[in-house]
Amino acid sequence: MPGGGGIQTMSRLIGPSRTLRLTALGETLDPGRAYEAGLLDALHPEDQVQREATAFAQKFAQGAGHAIGSIKMALYEGQDMSLADVLVFERQLYRAIMMGGDIGEGVAAFREKRTPRFKGI
Repeated sequence: MPGGGGIQTMSRLIGPSRTLRLTALGETLDPGRAYEAGLLDALHPEDQVQREATAFAQKFAQGAGHAIGSIKMALYEGQDMSLADVLVFERQLYRAIMMGGDIGEGVAAFREKRTPRFKGI
């Protein structure tokens, strides 16, 4: 049995029926089927995995850290909230983003037609 919330997470991604087949019956998925089922968000040839993973991480590192953190919070913490509660939660996150320095840097970079230089969290 998967631990650490694995069953709930997998069920949300691929549904309870597929989750049951994979976990209870020990069925497996090749990478292509795992991608099609929504368990993976990207596939790369083995010799390119490290390069692609590094590039992906660098995109996050260069992004607006406060906004990215807020997006992650809204995504993961908001899953079990009602719509009314999510709207309140997102409004709080949005206000915090608007008060931070990333918004000013983003606007300035846009106006100056340059890549933004966010400070991070």
